[in-house]
Amino acid sequence: MKTVVLLIALMMLMFSCSSEQPGMGKVDKAELSSAEEAPKDWDQLLANPNPVGEYGANLEVSEDIDLATILKNPTEYMGKRVRVSGNVVDTCPMRGCWIDVAEGDNKIRFKVKDGDMIFPLSAKGHQATVEGIMEKIELDQEKAVRYLAHLAEEKGESFDSSSVTGPLTYWRINGKGALIARR
Repeated sequence: MKTVVLLIALMMLMFSCSSEQPGMGKVDKAELSSAEEAPKDWDQLLANPNPVGEYGANLEVSEDIDLATILKNPTEYMGKRVRVSGNVVDTCPMRGCWIDVAEGDNKIRFKVKDGDMIFPLSAKGHQATVEGIMEKIELDQEKAVRYLAHLAEEKGESFDSSSVTGPLTYWRINGKGALIARR
């Protein structure tokens, strides 16, 4: 039984999300070793009806880069700090550790470690300016199956592992700071 609990806790850490709420501050990572040890107000932070505010570190980059420009040639920006603005089209429903930001038909995930920031579910539909390090994520087929299964589980959707026929590569912004504005 202890092995099963440890395995579940390990998987949660491996695939979990993270975020911060204005006024929340940093969460000690030792608090996040299992779901039972997450901050008691985590659910309240996720359910906050007003997501407007600053999250994480102060924004350092002075101007936005058009998301279409970044995604047209992402390797040019790999490892660099970038700032983009767009509409929040999705939020991590479990930990508030990521938001998807879209500009027209282009979309990118802004991901943070658990406890760094907690984006409320109400952020969806708001404008956001996000800043972080552009990174390429490459998963072999086995890791891709686990990752996509995790995403489906977060949203309560079904997932067919046979739909993954090879490795998965995608780009995201490793989050440093964000500003969510009024609608």
